[in-house]
Amino acid sequence: MGSSPPPGSRASRSSQGRLRRPWYLVVSLVVAWLLGALALMAGGSVITFYKQDAGELQQALDRDEEREPDPEARVLFRARTERLEDAHDRAKRREFPLGVAALLLGGAMVAMSARAMSGREGARGALVQVTLARAALAVAGFLITPDVRAAEFAVSPVYGYASIGKMIFETAACLLVVIALTRPRSRAFFRAAEGSLWER
Repeated sequence: MGSSPPPGSRASRSSQGRLRRPWYLVVSLVVAWLLGALALMAGGSVITFYKQDAGELQQALDRDEEREPDPEARVLFRARTERLEDAHDRAKRREFPLGVAALLLGGAMVAMSARAMSGREGARGALVQVTLARAALAVAGFLITPDVRAAEFAVSPVYGYASIGKMIFETAACLLVVIALTRPRSRAFFRAAEGSLWER
């Protein structure tokens, strides 16, 4: 006649298996998914821009120019926009690989954050690495395209400051996600969740 396990060990295993997600972990996983989706869209838009036919780009420029009611404003808009497009063309060898990298890292972040939501410890570790790579890519892309940023400021200070704000936001958000994923309570939750998956 076998003996049943002590009540204390059963209670401790039950409490470990039911360990709740910290609130900041839930927020960080949602933010990681959103950052991945934004990177997917940004990378896709860069690739589309450089693969788009020159005639289609010209038509889009003409449509935007026609929205300006003032003739002098239209001339100024065209000059500034053409300067910005020239800057992007000169930076193609830098921006296009950055777009491809953003597309790949964005897809990885979306996939890993979705897997981490189910409590996969391996997905948490992979998400940390991919998120750090995404932060490094944002900073690297900012540093190696100063000519594009100068053209953005020439078109409008709003564009230039928006580019700077985007880099700061993405980098800070990625680092906060990594901090939340590596906190002791987050690691404890993933260990408990992974253990419960193996016991099933």
